[in-house]
Amino acid sequence: MKNIHKILNFLNKYNYNFEYYENRRLIVVNLGFNLFSHIQISDNQEIIKISDKLEGFNGISGFIQTSIKKSMIYQTIMLLIAFIILELTKFSKYDYDYTYLLVIFITISLLWFIFYLVKSEIFKMKIENLV
Repeated sequence: MKNIHKILNFLNKYNYNFEYYENRRLIVVNLGFNLFSHIQISDNQEIIKISDKLEGFNGISGFIQTSIKKSMIYQTIMLLIAFIILELTKFSKYDYDYTYLLVIFITISLLWFIFYLVKSEIFKMKIENLV
């Protein structure tokens, strides 16, 4: 119970919004912007796993619930498909060039990805240093 109490006291001290599921030994922390961190604790009070999860609508994966790293793979595939479609529109009878829109979208998605990743990793380091 020592490590669980350290973590719970830390979360209470800094006013994190969290839920503790005692029967599953799981702490779910809401980090804001639909980013949640799951802290799984074993029976001998050691942290087994700290994972992140994007839920609901967010800047990276939209409505899909996934981890940050999986959402970046999803974004890369979607951007590749969008690039191919936009490049194919260059060969149509209309002379439109939409690649600047793709560059803007790539920039925005990278900024969101970096924001979520930094927020998650900083929280993970705080918890690991605490225990």
